Amino acid sequence: MSRKHSSQRGPSPADFVEARCRAFDQGDFATIFDSYHPDSAFRVHFHRKESYAAYARETLEGRFRILSWKILRTEPPRGDRERVIYLMKTLADGVVQITLEHACFRWTEQGWRYLWGEKMPVEQFEGAPEDIEFRHFEEAQGIVRY
Repeated sequence: MSRKHSSQRGPSPADFVEARCRAFDQGDFATIFDSYHPDSAFRVHFHRKESYAAYARETLEGRFRILSWKILRTEPPRGDRERVIYLMKTLADGVVQITLEHACFRWTEQGWRYLWGEKMPVEQFEGAPEDIEFRHFEEAQGIVRY
């Protein structure tokens, strides 16, 4: 595989984050499933698209909404991987949550796919969200990779 920049390969991982958020907002759980890389922990847990879609409709639909998102930082591709940091505001069971999210994407023949992510409550970061860098996730305590 050549090391072309993501813009030469189709939609970038940042574009991909936005497409995933729109799909979630529309209840398009099949698209969310397809967005995950086959090697992701998500795909280890959910083997079939139908089982995830049923789970999502039962547990998330009407209880969890993405209110807004903003891409804060992207990293140039490193081989077949690229990372993105974004700010996400969600509503879960009536509670608004604002998180900083760090996502890693891996290139496949079908395009970029979500490999793993990490979330940090915005209150855990001591600066303005726009100032976050990838190293802040690497240095943070208690961050769970999913």
